[in-house]
Amino acid sequence: MPSSDTPPGRQSPSGPSAHPLPGPAARGLGYAPAGAPGLPADCGLSEEAAAVYAALVSVPSAAAHELAAHPGVPGPGRTDRALEELTALGMAVRTGDAPCRYYAVAPDVAFAPLLRRRQERLLDDRAAVARLAEAYRAASALRGSGDLLEILRGADAVAQRVDWLQRGARQEVAGFVKQPTVAVPAEENAAEFASLKAGVRFRVLYDRDVVEADGPGLMLREFLAAGEEARVSPTPLPLKMIVADREHALLPLLGEDGRATGEPVAVVVRAGALLDALLALFERIWATAVPLSLDGPDPAADGGRPSAEDRFLLSLVVSGLTDQAVATQLGSSVRTVQRRLRDLIALAGVETRLQLVWQAAKRGWV
Repeated sequence: MPSSDTPPGRQSPSGPSAHPLPGPAARGLGYAPAGAPGLPADCGLSEEAAAVYAALVSVPSAAAHELAAHPGVPGPGRTDRALEELTALGMAVRTGDAPCRYYAVAPDVAFAPLLRRRQERLLDDRAAVARLAEAYRAASALRGSGDLLEILRGADAVAQRVDWLQRGARQEVAGFVKQPTVAVPAEENAAEFASLKAGVRFRVLYDRDVVEADGPGLMLREFLAAGEEARVSPTPLPLKMIVADREHALLPLLGEDGRATGEPVAVVVRAGALLDALLALFERIWATAVPLSLDGPDPAADGGRPSAEDRFLLSLVVSGLTDQAVATQLGSSVRTVQRRLRDLIALAGVETRLQLVWQAAKRGWV
């Protein structure tokens, strides 16, 4: 039986059907308005309905006046309208008991139609983008030579395009880094960190001269820690370049001495034979470059990199050939092969052939 201080229509907490709405002191929090954490953004509910639903999911059931009395939930008239909205949308159920009470439909059920509509819209949007991309590729095939190249002038224009290429990449960014810095110093390259965090692969080839000259200014440790794959070219890089998704490349134009001349100028190369040639050049140099790692100092930094012939020897050993077969392939004696293997073991800083094979694979020697 209701106690004397129980509001009309509300049973005593000891009653079997009573589920009083906890106050802020008991719950430690108020009720979230529309768009607050815990409710899907743009969920299609009015602000009042969103607040009432957020309150209703926290209790087994509640009467309208219990909801209206709680801070953060609209007053009695607006709460009634909010409950009608939730009931009509199938997000709340009204009991037939007197006084009538409401309980929330499970969120995964209540929001299922919304999530399904969003998923369908996302699929439609992806299909529309795919159609646009197909039209773009078809138009690219018909472009003349003038459409395949674009000239950028000025540091701001070059920096903006570099930023756009990195942030707009979906799969991979590849690049040559050499002196001089034209428009985007390493410490200002926030776009790479953002794209690495988004899962875009970065493969960067560094000219040995730029690694030796710039040192900490390159922020190699920071980029490597963020996920960049970096290698040092065994020979001077022929140009500076950044390529996004194998579709667009940007090449700063330097003077004959390799230095910037006056106002920064860059050329943008779009998909075509020229871009294919640039990508082939990148892959060829990448295949022979020395990987950089945060695991520890690499002897390659001090010139301790196997010669081309020694790498060939290693590939033969890794393939499982005997010393005699390796010597036959190299046109030398077994003793010479064994001596060169001892030298490579010392170069790698290990003690056995098995450790040498592992280090060779890790360092990209084979």
